[in-house]
Amino acid sequence: MTLNDVINPEKYTHMRVYYDSMRKTVWFRMGATPIPCFMPQLLDDINRLFEETAEYNLSSPLCLINYIIIASDIKGIFNLGGNLALFVECIKSRDRTTLERYTYSCIRAMLNSSQSFQYGAITIGLVEGDALGGGFEAALSCNLTVAEEQAKFQFPESVFHLFPGMGAFDYLTRIIGPVRALSLIQSRKPIQLTK
Repeated sequence: MTLNDVINPEKYTHMRVYYDSMRKTVWFRMGATPIPCFMPQLLDDINRLFEETAEYNLSSPLCLINYIIIASDIKGIFNLGGNLALFVECIKSRDRTTLERYTYSCIRAMLNSSQSFQYGAITIGLVEGDALGGGFEAALSCNLTVAEEQAKFQFPESVFHLFPGMGAFDYLTRIIGPVRALSLIQSRKPIQLTK
């Protein structure tokens, strides 16, 4: 596998991928349509990129990928989280298999993001806009998260009396402790960074 195989933009249908050779950095900008959430195809693209990056870094004598920057191609939105339309469709049709496959794909993406440093690449979540639910969790799963001042973060699951289930509590606990993490998850208000 070559670096060109890893970053070949034609392989990815729901994100734009490019390589900055000076900084040894792979950028990927999510562009899921029609709704900027974690569509199954976007998750497939993300997992393919992470796994091929790991394979490349492990097999190459020169580590040419030191950073993976996760961002959005959609102005004002980092990611809106879970694919609610898919959830509704699966619930109505009692399609447990598709829902389980989607869940495992989400978990795989979070794990790939948080553990990519084991393969020589640091993940950076660049949040330029709203990061809701799974979008917030995706940003938290990165080794480093950078957010613009106007970015908003929220777990809307609490509005539906649900608890975010893809790692929010674990990731937040490491940063702000369990009491504050639980309070933030249960809050129905968006968090906005200020000066």
